[in-house]
Amino acid sequence: MFAHAEDTQQCIHLVLQVLGFVLLFVGFHCMLSFVPTLFRVIPFLGTWIQWFGNFLATGASLLLAGCVWCLTVALAWLAMRPGKALLLLSVATLLVVLPSRLAH
Repeated sequence: MFAHAEDTQQCIHLVLQVLGFVLLFVGFHCMLSFVPTLFRVIPFLGTWIQWFGNFLATGASLLLAGCVWCLTVALAWLAMRPGKALLLLSVATLLVVLPSRLAH
């Protein structure tokens, strides 16, 4: 009986974590995809610029959502699981530093 309740709680926990990441991604994507839409008014090239801008907005949204999700979970785990928290903080740092290093 306790094992079933524990399995149910773990399933709910996993679903809520995935839902949190998806909501972060959708929110960042809604904020970042606004700018490429402004280029749609340019004749002939506007749709291509918008497509490329949406591609960049999706990539940036994934990076930002991953970073914010790692920071949120790491701060929640800092007291009980400091090892996992430090691992997630290092992943969040890599998600910020790695694209900026690759750009140079």
